[in-house]
Amino acid sequence: MFSKKTILQLCIAMVLMVAACLPVSAQGLTLQGSWLVSITLDGTPGPFAIDIAVFDNQGSYRIIPSTKAESEGTGAYQRLGGLEFRSTHTQVLYDAQGNFAGIAKVIATETLTNGGETFTGRFRVDILDATGTVIPGAGFTGSVSGRRVVPQPL
Repeated sequence: MFSKKTILQLCIAMVLMVAACLPVSAQGLTLQGSWLVSITLDGTPGPFAIDIAVFDNQGSYRIIPSTKAESEGTGAYQRLGGLEFRSTHTQVLYDAQGNFAGIAKVIATETLTNGGETFTGRFRVDILDATGTVIPGAGFTGSVSGRRVVPQPL
């Protein structure tokens, strides 16, 4: 028969195993999931573009742009604390003929709002040449707001 100590140790081990298997979203509010992201450039009215962002539970994400002038982007994100995150991703830029025109490095902060169903944030875009050097004066800043994509009833 098992001793009380052994049973207690097995129970604790089981709880820890179950907790380790929970998705990040079950352990607290997170960016994990799909988002419609509105992008507004500083000094301009209204959204400039609406992209789709897909965040996984491992700290990686991808961006699906709404324009053919840029590639899909990939990057990493991390929680800063509470409901605040920071992220960085890169995308290849193309000219009107589809030729390489540079690399956009997007650095942002996001804060979850509305119970984790929306976020707001700020971003900076650095434009890099083919060697990875920042092109002075080519970058810009702005704000983002995101709305989580959730299943809808038919």
